[in-house]
Amino acid sequence: MLPLPPFFVSLVYFVFLLSGVPNAVQVDDALFNYVDTALPFFQASADCLASYGGSLASIHSETENTAVYELNPTLEARWIGLYEASDVEDVFSWTDGTNVTYTNWQDGEPNNFLGNPEKCGVMHKLSGADVAAGTWNDVECDSTAPYVCKRNLAYEGIAFCLYSFCEV
Repeated sequence: MLPLPPFFVSLVYFVFLLSGVPNAVQVDDALFNYVDTALPFFQASADCLASYGGSLASIHSETENTAVYELNPTLEARWIGLYEASDVEDVFSWTDGTNVTYTNWQDGEPNNFLGNPEKCGVMHKLSGADVAAGTWNDVECDSTAPYVCKRNLAYEGIAFCLYSFCEV
């Protein structure tokens, strides 16, 4: 099967984004997709690559954090692409390999609650006595949760073409 021409792919993305789908949002060159299927962290990460051509969401600004938080109205926490990639405790990395330049940990996190090996990150959706919505928590990677995938459109050379043809 031949790959789709860039202008067609761009048009599909443009129509998709205009369709009002609440499970996707674009911030600059990043397309975030909320997936409502609860999977363990590494399965969710693999699905992001297989189904969306990206990775679990890396978040590099308050704007991106807010976009991921507002993606879907469900009340569940959702996986983001934060995990402990080394044996150094509480040193987290993004699954897409980008540097951790922004964090929004809940107060007291990351903490390996009750000594459990909490090595993967979720974003809280609910606010409560001890939790602020949109903040992050470390949890065990074999827990299941919905997740957010991120696809970087700039790295793909995709431009948004509104008319007939665009070059990559």
